[in-house]
Amino acid sequence: DTPNIIAAFLYDCPCGQRCLEKLKRYKGDAAQMALYEFRREFRQRAQLTKAGVRDTLRTDLEAHFDGVQRRFVPSFSVAGAGMICERAYALATGVSEVTYARSRADVTKGRGKKPDRVKERVVRVSLARRSLDAWVREQRGTFEGDKA
Repeated sequence: DTPNIIAAFLYDCPCGQRCLEKLKRYKGDAAQMALYEFRREFRQRAQLTKAGVRDTLRTDLEAHFDGVQRRFVPSFSVAGAGMICERAYALATGVSEVTYARSRADVTKGRGKKPDRVKERVVRVSLARRSLDAWVREQRGTFEGDKA
C-alpha cells in the first residue's frame, strides 16, 4: 500500500493544488503513516456503521456540499490537515474513482442511501423482469405446442 500512498501525495488535484501535500507539510516525515491510519479509520467506520464505503464517503461529502451553489466547499480535513478539496479527500480515503464518482453523484443528484437505492432498483428490475416474462410467455404460445 506504500506505493499507493506515495502516489497520493504526488496527485495533482483539479483544483490546481496538490492538496495532500498540505498533510506532508503538517505531519512531516509521519505523513505516510498518518494517511495510512486515516484510510484504516475510514474503512473501520464504513464497516462499523454497516453503511459501506460508498455511503460512508457520501456522508462525508454531504457535509461539505453547498446546495445553493451546487458545489463542494474545499474544507475537508485529512489527519489534521485542513482545506482539502473533495477529490483529494476521496483519494485520501483510498476508494476507487468509480466509488468516488458514484458517491459524488449520490450527493449532487440527491439520491438515497443504499436501502433506498436497493428498493428503487428492485422496482426497476421487477418492471423489466415482468415485461420480459410476458414476452417469453407470448413466444412460447406462438412457437410451442401441437405442430401436427
